[in-house]
Amino acid sequence: MRGRHKRFTASGIFVALCLLTIVVSLAAQTASADAVDHSSKAVSLQRDMRQLWEEHVLWTRMVIVSVAGNLQDIGAATDRLMQNQVDIGNAIKPYYGDAAGEKLTSLLKDHIRIAGELLVAAKAGDDVKTNDAKQRWYANGDEIAVFLNGANAQNWALDALKSMMKTHLDTTMDEAIARLHGDWKADIIAFDRARMHVLMMADALSAGIIHQFPAKFTESQDNAAASSVQVGVMDSAFEPRKVAAPPGATVTWLNKGKKPHTVSADSDNSVAAGPDSAVRFPNGLQPGDSFSWTVPADAVKGTIWYYHCAFHGAEGDGSALGTGMSGAITVQ
Repeated sequence: MRGRHKRFTASGIFVALCLLTIVVSLAAQTASADAVDHSSKAVSLQRDMRQLWEEHVLWTRMVIVSVAGNLQDIGAATDRLMQNQVDIGNAIKPYYGDAAGEKLTSLLKDHIRIAGELLVAAKAGDDVKTNDAKQRWYANGDEIAVFLNGANAQNWALDALKSMMKTHLDTTMDEAIARLHGDWKADIIAFDRARMHVLMMADALSAGIIHQFPAKFTESQDNAAASSVQVGVMDSAFEPRKVAAPPGATVTWLNKGKKPHTVSADSDNSVAAGPDSAVRFPNGLQPGDSFSWTVPADAVKGTIWYYHCAFHGAEGDGSALGTGMSGAITVQ
């Protein structure tokens, strides 16, 4: 089994490129207006979908660790993992209905049950039961792909979905095998791959929903201006760097990069109560985190709040943007 991990490591770049190709393929099918992609409702769905699928791999890992180590928390960990499948099914009900949500939950619970059988058989060294469970596990992955394609064929291509599910199972299998054999380094590497892949999968799924139901995510121009403004936090800049918002509007920053960042009001601002992400995120906004700040209701038109990233920028003098990662909010 160790040799298998060496081969997997050697082909890591190829696998990463395959994953990128899959996501790009799905994204190409779901191209639409940026206004839909960056509405507050769309951002919320993307965040929630990422959290659900990240919990999926995290609780799967807890079960793997428990089984491998004969820990007494196996029952509790499995129950929590099963609840995650219910949560994922519930997440699609607003778009595809209760029956579809229940069906997805049922398929995902089968996915977990079969994975449990596979894990126990592999630990016991029972090749017959291991191979049987593995075949059923991958067949179940195809069933999930077929179900999702049937719900949204235009945005979720069947081949791409099957490839994503297969990679999800492959990375989980690598993680379990490494753990059972006490190969801790390979175990950690495999888990990191499983987590990264499932976040890419979550993004592809949320993008498909957003573009299938644009009316559910598009805000009217007036309502959008009055309620929310979105700012992307990249690894070298805020995009857009300058935004305008009326009093009472909510400005939300979403970290789309790979590094932690902050949203820190310049100390030389002529006005008080500027944005400060450190209150909620003392270690910075991690990739995928979002931070919101509300423009004071009594803010005067023309007032400007300058801000910067404490890690990758510098504040200005209160009358202009600082250097590096910096931005500005003007009351309109």
